[in-house]
Amino acid sequence: MYSGSGLQLQHPLLSQNTHDLVPYLESQLYLEQDLPDLASLPPPRLFATHLPYQLLPQSVRDSKCKLVYLYKNPKDTFVSFWHSANKLRPRDKGEISLQESFDKLCRNVSLYGPYWDHILGYQKAISETPEKVLFLKYEDMKEDPSANLRRMAGSWSVRSGKKS
Repeated sequence: MYSGSGLQLQHPLLSQNTHDLVPYLESQLYLEQDLPDLASLPPPRLFATHLPYQLLPQSVRDSKCKLVYLYKNPKDTFVSFWHSANKLRPRDKGEISLQESFDKLCRNVSLYGPYWDHILGYQKAISETPEKVLFLKYEDMKEDPSANLRRMAGSWSVRSGKKS
């Protein structure tokens, strides 16, 4: 999912301590060692990432692992990303203006690559392996988290435990 697309919304739905249970592939897992043995981690192995599909490790792309791509209205994604960038920016550098941030977006200058390329990479993966990638809309997750959790569980072949 593109940064600012609502990854945090998934976290409370997965567990109460998200950073311990859903580490980021591009940061937390690689801080302690260069090439962590992901297969040695206890199941369920859940990871979060902002990486474009093309930059996921080949072992992930070739595996049978399931991917959930959470996307958000482009305008809201941009505004969320702008707020996050300013929170992470050193105070002595001052804030990035909304206009400057928008200009960078239009020039495809972003930590995670061009916005539309990011989405299109995962859409291409869905067209090639529809059983592997599930697209979820942030706004739908907010509106009906239970239905979308069931949808996720169904894509992962996980039983909800709900009595009929």
